[in-house]
Amino acid sequence: MKSFILKTTLYLILIYFVFFCFELLIQNKISKPNVRCYVQFDWFDNANHNSQILALGNSRTWVHLNPFIIADSSMKSCEIIACDGQDPTLVFYKLKNYLKTNRFPEIMIIQFDANFHGRGREMYGSKNWSPGYFLNRIEFGNAKTYDGYKFYYQFMPLFGIDTKTRLKILSNQTIGEDSMFEKRRGYFPNDLSFQGTWKTHNTINLGSRNPHLDSIITLGLRNKTKIVLLTPPYTNIVTSNSHHYCNQLNSQYNELCNIYNLKFNWINLYNHPINQDISNFYNHSHLNKKGSDTFSKIVATKLKVIINNQKSNF
Repeated sequence: MKSFILKTTLYLILIYFVFFCFELLIQNKISKPNVRCYVQFDWFDNANHNSQILALGNSRTWVHLNPFIIADSSMKSCEIIACDGQDPTLVFYKLKNYLKTNRFPEIMIIQFDANFHGRGREMYGSKNWSPGYFLNRIEFGNAKTYDGYKFYYQFMPLFGIDTKTRLKILSNQTIGEDSMFEKRRGYFPNDLSFQGTWKTHNTINLGSRNPHLDSIITLGLRNKTKIVLLTPPYTNIVTSNSHHYCNQLNSQYNELCNIYNLKFNWINLYNHPINQDISNFYNHSHLNKKGSDTFSKIVATKLKVIINNQKSNF
């Protein structure tokens, strides 16, 4: 038994070492200037995007907000930087890496809701060896903690990608007009109709503000980036179950305005009539493609007003 355990341990160490070396090689490749590649819905290390509008959040941003609709309306390039199921802590880390090789955006749209404020239920790990999400969510040793996850994020950003995709990245085959970045810009809508039961007892609670939300805002303001807070809708069933949520949103918004001595632009669609139509959602927290198009057009219209007002102030 001891021999079996020893051999298994040595085998796992060897495998880990091989993948670790491979990841360092890829990290070195993608960190060089002017290198762009598609990494599991994630291009935070890519240079020369220089998008004028960045949308930051989790799945309630990359599923909901269509950057092409925003770009067409505003006449400004737009992309999404998000991390599925996570909060501002990891998105702030992504943003900093993005800004190492890209200019600061003119506008940052920041998801402002309970889903983004709360800590992710799980960190990310290596359960699935296929291209997909940044890393597939499972409980994976140290990756369950922020400190542990940061190690994987820094040194093993492609840990969940298959060998064929890794080789494509190393040979720059993901670059160009046909790359996933050019086709998607961080947007991954869902065509599903509503899954589950429309009636629910689910409630939402904003909780305490994540300090890295302030870090993102401070970083933007220091670099003269306009901050726009965005609150996507939940279904009206969840809204009606969460009587105090609207007050919580207003309270934290006012708190932010007082801290920065600035009245932030806030596109608050938490209880917009879009939430009354089941055909707009695939679950109580996420819009489907139909709902996403409607939502994005509403946001685009409101954002255009914000941009025009900004121009008139100069």
